[in-house]
Amino acid sequence: MKNFGKLFWLLPVIVIVFAIAGCKGKDTFEDTGAGPSGAPPPAADADADGDGVLDTTDNCPNISNSDQVDSNENGVGDACEGEAPQTVMIEVTSVKILKQDNAEIDLLLPASPIPLRPQYIEVTYSAAVDCEVIKSNVSLMLNDAQVTDVTLSCPEETKLRIVPTKNLVPRSNYKIHFAAWEGNPSFAGREDLTFRTMTKGDVNGDSVPDIAVGAPGQGRGTGAIHVYSGDSGFPLIRSFQSTYAFAKFGTSISIENDINGDGYADIVVGAPGYNSNSGAVVFYSGFEFANTTPSLRPTSIEPGDAGAEFGQSMAVADMNGDGWPDIIIGAPGYNSDSGAVYVYDGRSFGLIRSVITRGALNTRFGYSVAITDINGDGTPEIIIGMPSKPGMMSYITVINGKPFIERGAQEVLCDLGGDTGTQFGYSLAAAGDINGDEIPDIIVGEPGANSGLGRVGILDGRYILDRSVPASMTSAYIIPAALCTVPPARFGESVVGGSDLNGNGVPEVIFGAPGCNSNKGAIFIYELNAARTAFLPLRYLPMSSTVTGVVKFGSSISLMGDINADEVEELIIGAPLRDDKGSVYVYSGKSLGLGGAPESIGSRLNGPSAGAQFGTSVNGGQ
Repeated sequence: MKNFGKLFWLLPVIVIVFAIAGCKGKDTFEDTGAGPSGAPPPAADADADGDGVLDTTDNCPNISNSDQVDSNENGVGDACEGEAPQTVMIEVTSVKILKQDNAEIDLLLPASPIPLRPQYIEVTYSAAVDCEVIKSNVSLMLNDAQVTDVTLSCPEETKLRIVPTKNLVPRSNYKIHFAAWEGNPSFAGREDLTFRTMTKGDVNGDSVPDIAVGAPGQGRGTGAIHVYSGDSGFPLIRSFQSTYAFAKFGTSISIENDINGDGYADIVVGAPGYNSNSGAVVFYSGFEFANTTPSLRPTSIEPGDAGAEFGQSMAVADMNGDGWPDIIIGAPGYNSDSGAVYVYDGRSFGLIRSVITRGALNTRFGYSVAITDINGDGTPEIIIGMPSKPGMMSYITVINGKPFIERGAQEVLCDLGGDTGTQFGYSLAAAGDINGDEIPDIIVGEPGANSGLGRVGILDGRYILDRSVPASMTSAYIIPAALCTVPPARFGESVVGGSDLNGNGVPEVIFGAPGCNSNKGAIFIYELNAARTAFLPLRYLPMSSTVTGVVKFGSSISLMGDINADEVEELIIGAPLRDDKGSVYVYSGKSLGLGGAPESIGSRLNGPSAGAQFGTSVNGGQ
């Protein structure tokens, strides 16, 4: 760790072990050699309760018990059994555990906010306690109120995962609350627990989010991926080039999640051109990819449907509630461009469910996919784009995730169409809750609208649920025509949501216009006004006018975790045609959100060879 701003993410490499032996008076911790705030540990001759037994050996150091009776031989004196919890403060590097007992664990990061959400909070315990029992009696609390934006799962018999589905509140004390339950009010016996989180997008395990770049044109279309550390200077972690002709390996890429449970973010890559456009998706262990000694042992998913372009799009999320991320994959070329979408289990890579097209021929169902839990049932909904071929209507479909995964029911929450030839749904993104109604919204890119000028629409999540509001959050699309007046600017070719770059609690809408300014490109950041009647421009970031030729800046966009210690996410932007090789830029999210001069972080990353299309896809783990 190079800076204090990444304090929260230290937990993956710090194991905090404590015992909860039916005792609320004595707490045992893995010794760090330091007391609160760096104070020395208790003196060797300390006797806090004055019972004549030194604290170093006393089985109940807070209550006088010179007899040291321990009837159940659990290491806790009878005098302490059932007593009120004691507050204990332990400092482990920069993370403070303020209190632990049989009922709750308090976690506070006092000197730094929590700018991003962890992929998961994991509690590991002995097999004596059934995870399913624990799961029904655990909640994440903030200021004595239950946090509802979480899902709970049991990835293994002895592990419970708490997965936040929204960003955590900065500078806040979160509590993991264990309610008592019949027959096991205090975790019978001595159970060892560990608490840890994992940084999203951290491939090499240094607690810093990393940068993944796809270059599907490299090697004359075989394609390649390049993964860089998010640490200072963006050193290359590893590159890998496909050996299959015209595979377009790297068209889509994700490093958002730890799929195999080893504590490292794993890499999922789409190769829609593989095997004469049948397509494939390839999984790499982040640990193996980041360490040069192990040979790579990828797992590939290849349905083998001719021309399906399987892997053109994808998303990663836990769909079946087992605590492990699953993979949602689009195949827009399936059945003469009717399209299809598949959900694969992240542990076995077996097919969970498939949606074999809802569109007509040439609608390209599955060209884009996004996921977010709109109805709040704990299972993400699947949003699918059908941008269609030229001259055809385009659509998006929202499928209710829970009944689809549990029993295969293709319950459509929403079918929404665009105009002919507009490519409505070409890009999709979960927006977060933009209008404050506690329902996630959707960003929809329509780059073919207005003769290629393009536009961006915001689909109100409440419309999806009950049709009580108009589909579009405001009456007008977002069209920054004054800044890019000549088609094809292609506003909305790429879209990103869920950020809060200016810290006002309202997620922004970020989108690219790679055709802007004679194909140099630009990105735009918009925000809903206070009256919730219109979206207002927050930032216009064009490619420098000194750069010549076709650049296509803004063809791809991704958020990544805070790497410059300013407590705000950063933005990765792809420019796949710059200098005929492609480039990728990283910008300070805070500088883009608060106005003033945009600040780039480090030097731009450049493609290795002509035609590489380096930056066609980018991902920073968000």
